[in-house]
Parts: sequence; C-alpha cells; structure tokens
Amino acid sequence: INKDMHIILLLSFLIVYIISGNVMRNDSKSRKLCCWGMGTCLFLFAALRSWTVGSDTWNYYADFCVDSGLSYAEILIRYEGREPLFHLFSHAVSLISNNPQFFMAVVSAIVAIGFSVFAYKQKGNLLLIYGLFVTFRIFSFTCTGLRQAIAMGIIFFAYTLLDRKNLKYGILLIVLASL
Repeated sequence: INKDMHIILLLSFLIVYIISGNVMRNDSKSRKLCCWGMGTCLFLFAALRSWTVGSDTWNYYADFCVDSGLSYAEILIRYEGREPLFHLFSHAVSLISNNPQFFMAVVSAIVAIGFSVFAYKQKGNLLLIYGLFVTFRIFSFTCTGLRQAIAMGIIFFAYTLLDRKNLKYGILLIVLASL
C-alpha cells in the first residue's frame, strides 16, 4: 500500500471517529460503532486491493490456485514441513469460492475483526490505536504476508481472552496461530 492509500485510510479513520461520536462521548455504544467503522475501513482497504499490492501477494494467489485443486491428503503430503495448516485453510476457503480475491477478503476479515476486538477492549483512544496500526506499517505488512496476517489476527483476538476466566481459550488460540 502506497503513501497516498495510507493517508486516505487515516482520513477515513478520522471521519469514522467523528461520525461515531467518540470525540464527544466515550461510551460503550460510540466505542463499538467506532471500532466497527474503522474495522470496516481496514477490511475494505485490504480485501479490495489488487493482487499486485504487496511483494508476495502473487505467490499467495498462485498457492491458492494450486491448493484449491488438491485434496486434503495431497496438501498434507505436499506441504509436510512447510505450514500445512495454512494450505489446508486455503483449500477450505476454496470450497466456498475459487476466486483468490475471496481468499484475500477472508484473510482481511480475520485481521480486521481480530484487531478491532483488540482495540475495543483497550482503554486507549481508538483513533490513536488504529492510527498506530497503520503508521507503524503493521497494516501494510498484513497486506503482504498473508500467513502472518492470519496469525496476527488470531493473536490480537487471543490477547483479549488472556484473563483468568478464558485463559485456556486464549492459549489454544495462540497455539493455533503458531501453526
């Protein structure tokens, strides 16, 4: 994602922040609305990008096309030592749609939902949290490294579960993300 797209994304965050009413009141309802809006912006920018955006996106497109034509057993054999769970996930998504753009949309949804839940649970300013996510180029990285993007989305969500009540679910999600 180039510099202009970052500026447009940050401006869309500002607009959502103002429209949601989070500027005037910082209650739960406006915070939820703000996270929903900013998360939707993240999702749309990532899901609707071209396959040429990102240095490795074309490889993921090619892998998705290959994975969609293989069975689960063939995937396990082919990718025995190289993250077979990602390729199994890729194949499962291909059962819904063979379009690689749909796969990028699913990955984008995982990142946007995971980060939005994380941001909502934090006590800080949402505009700052989302702004840092974009300006520290973490968001740009999620548009390039789709494997890592899925893991990051799961980790963001798992972090919100790391309390005494949900600790085992948080740890299970972290283990899943590591695979």
